[in-house]
Amino acid sequence: VCERLRNYIHHALEDEDESVQDAAVKAFAAMKDSDATASILKLAVTLDPEENAERLSGIIDALVAIGHNEALNEAIRGDDELGMQIAVETLARRDDKSQLPWLVEVFWHKSRDAQRFLVNVLANVADKGYQNFFMDVLGKHTDGLVLRGALRFLGQKGEPSQVQDKVLEFLGHPYN
Repeated sequence: VCERLRNYIHHALEDEDESVQDAAVKAFAAMKDSDATASILKLAVTLDPEENAERLSGIIDALVAIGHNEALNEAIRGDDELGMQIAVETLARRDDKSQLPWLVEVFWHKSRDAQRFLVNVLANVADKGYQNFFMDVLGKHTDGLVLRGALRFLGQKGEPSQVQDKVLEFLGHPYN
């Protein structure tokens, strides 16, 4: 019976009616069905982030409830920017921050736009233990938005005596 129900819910994800899709996402979240993560992500990447912000937030909440799994890792490693952002946001909303070191490692292998997103998520959720990563970003990166994210982290969470000289160098940076 459970397997048949799971199949029905999977089919509901593909329904044309958004309310049916949303109900299926909630059902998988309630079941904590990690096998459904890839299917939920497949639906999520078809949505326009601006027009469907509320639905995407609900999908991320559902993925948080389901928990961390390999499908999220694949989305983060993958080339689909929206899929990566949804997976990263899912990990960021979880209480378990054990995946942050992996996100830091992935950062350097992503496109500039993905790095812009990642640096801001990491600046929001990382603790002062990630200061060295953000110092590396300041030393190696040239993109103004990425630099701004790193500076925001260092200004809010960095150890002043260790970051002040590097941060002060950016007062004269050509990017505002």
